Amino acid sequence: MSDGYTAWARLEALGHRSHWGLVSEVQIAGASFLQVQTFKLGSDEPLNTNLYPPSSIYCLTPTTEEHARMMATPYTERPLSAQELEPKPWDELDVDVDDDDELDRANPF
Repeated sequence: MSDGYTAWARLEALGHRSHWGLVSEVQIAGASFLQVQTFKLGSDEPLNTNLYPPSSIYCLTPTTEEHARMMATPYTERPLSAQELEPKPWDELDVDVDDDDELDRANPF
């Protein structure tokens, strides 16, 4: 890693992705990248790290550390995936599977 650019900023990449965090210039295999580390308020460990080549950067807006952490916090909570949800048994579901009166088989849409 090099001692290049390092600042708190909002990085907007082509492809409509936006990250708030600590942006640093790093070298990997002889190529330059911008590394964005996203932090939660009150945490010193990065929650995630993204690397972008400079050619894919649309905009880089410097800001303060407090503002970057505040703006990143709503996006750092990882949503549950379907694999992490516990399936419910059929008898606990709130579905009436015997009620065919409202189902129009000729026009399902």
